[in-house]
Amino acid sequence: MLVTQNPWAVIAAQVTFATPFAILLLQLYASLIPFELDDAARVDGASAGQVYLRIYLPLMTPALAIVAIYALLLAWNDYLFAAVLLAVRNMTVAVTQGQLFSDTDAPWNAMMAAAIIYVLPPIALLFALRRYVSRA
Repeated sequence: MLVTQNPWAVIAAQVTFATPFAILLLQLYASLIPFELDDAARVDGASAGQVYLRIYLPLMTPALAIVAIYALLLAWNDYLFAAVLLAVRNMTVAVTQGQLFSDTDAPWNAMMAAAIIYVLPPIALLFALRRYVSRA
């Protein structure tokens, strides 16, 4: 069993798997923004940084919210990388909760309490970002 005892290994694996989807989604969403907005801002004297910060970034907020939600859910629910790459003292919540099922006489009340606590951060993120996600 390969145990690195380094959380950066899991972080690097999660970033590697989340990045292609994020790039694809952000690129497709950016192609929907009319180029005329860029021209109008340049005519008004905006620099490249100002165009990015004041035009593109606010218009890309829904796509950024979707990427944030996707990346969190991908990393939060991952079991494989954390189980393989981390030592017991650095295990994630998903792996720790999965180990509760190994006992034949499992403490179901503790497992259900852990499951409720486990779903609270993703639900909080979804509620925090729901106003930024627009309906099509």
